[in-house]
Amino acid sequence: MTVADVIEALDDTVSFEYRGNAEQLFRGAATSLRRGEVRRRFWVVRDRDWTRRRRDVYRGSASSAEGDLAAAIEWGAEGVICGPEYKDSPLLEGMNVFFTPSTIDFTCRLIEAQRRLIRGRRTIAVTGSAGKTTTTAMIAHCLQALDPESSIQHNDRNRNFLHWALAYQTRTHRYAHSVLEISGAALSHDWDHYAISPDVAIVTSIAEAHLAAHGDLAGVARDKSNIFKNPHLTVQQSSTLTPRTQRFSSLRRSLRVPS
Repeated sequence: MTVADVIEALDDTVSFEYRGNAEQLFRGAATSLRRGEVRRRFWVVRDRDWTRRRRDVYRGSASSAEGDLAAAIEWGAEGVICGPEYKDSPLLEGMNVFFTPSTIDFTCRLIEAQRRLIRGRRTIAVTGSAGKTTTTAMIAHCLQALDPESSIQHNDRNRNFLHWALAYQTRTHRYAHSVLEISGAALSHDWDHYAISPDVAIVTSIAEAHLAAHGDLAGVARDKSNIFKNPHLTVQQSSTLTPRTQRFSSLRRSLRVPS
């Protein structure tokens, strides 16, 4: 997939300007400043719009954001997604750059555009109050055992918060299977009509955990049920929701699934 493919797929719901080589391969985005993450990907400058979403507090400053940008370029980033205030930055001379008023909204629309483009790629998303990491690792292991030649990505080591979740989703076009752990905090954000849109969505459990973010048990169920949102699918009765417990009843009500 090239940048030109992505640009063609992006609709008019997002404002951006691209400067650079449109034939550049797009290998996904990076939101965490680590050499292995940044190399050959588009570095996302996490601007202050990220603070509008709960539990993803922007703790940086303009100076630290520019320092991170310089480090990302030094470590081999092939492009940048940033705000228009960087247009005259000497750091971006000769770089492939998407300029956009909100990097988080652009990243969400970018993922949606990729989902419209790709075929034959599967995304499995896992959330829950407990057991997410184990379940994700087991599914990835089983898929690899079934097809050793298949390319699989999964976000190990609890890389499940909002910026990680979005970054991994920008790379799904490069893998036959993406098995992604998604935290409840990531699912509780105002997505501006954006949906994770996995092919398979799994909730491992519902419990009274992280109530500072979710409020109460019903809030936990409501937020975690966002993992099932997919504009291309209709949620129907599932055997995983049949136990007659308060927790699963709360989840069923959030999903509006008939009992």
